[in-house]
Amino acid sequence: MDVVVCSDTLAMHLALALKKKTVVLFGPTCPAEIEMYGRGPKLFAGAECSPCYKQTCLRPVCMKRLTPDMVLKAVREVAVP
Repeated sequence: MDVVVCSDTLAMHLALALKKKTVVLFGPTCPAEIEMYGRGPKLFAGAECSPCYKQTCLRPVCMKRLTPDMVLKAVREVAVP
């Protein structure tokens, strides 16, 4: 089964509109603003500086706290038929 893994971008909106299973990584944006419609989890590490809505950051703690293991676990959970 296909799973889209992306951040809060146009790719996320397209995946949700096309009803694809989706794992979304949130760092500088707020996960509470997005409805997933039961298509997958929102991964958010909750850094003290997040959400800041900055497009660039010299110290992206919010994204670095999202580990590959966290993403892989979420993908496996979504991919189960």
